Amino acid sequence: MADIRQAFLSAMKPRFKDVEVPLIGTVKIRGVGRGEMREFKDSLSDDDGERNERGRHVNELLVALCVVDDTGSRVWTDQDAMSGAFGEIDSAAFEVLVQHCVAHTNFKSNVNWKEVESAAKN
Repeated sequence: MADIRQAFLSAMKPRFKDVEVPLIGTVKIRGVGRGEMREFKDSLSDDDGERNERGRHVNELLVALCVVDDTGSRVWTDQDAMSGAFGEIDSAAFEVLVQHCVAHTNFKSNVNWKEVESAAKN
C-alpha cells in the first residue's frame, strides 16, 4: 500500500519539458495538476454548458497556462492571452506550441461543445 501511495505522491511534482518551436526556439512548458486542469476546463463554458469568451480563446489560454520561465513561473497571464498577446505570432509556430502543450498536459483541445451542453443539461 505504501508503494502505491508513494507513486501518487511522486506524480504530484510538477513536470517540465523543453520543446522546440519554429521561429521561437526552445520554450519551457509545465504539466498541470488535475485540480488546476479541472478549473481550466470549467472556465471555458458557462453554467449552461455554452462556450463562453474564454472558450473561444482556449488555445491561447492553454499556452499561457503552460509556458514558464527558467524558475517555473508562468510567463503569460490569462489576461495576456485574452487580450491578444499572441495575435501577431506566426500561426504555424503557435500551433506547434499548442500541440506541445496539449500533449504534455493531455488536454483534449477538440471540445465537442454539443456534448458539453448535453452533459450540462443532464
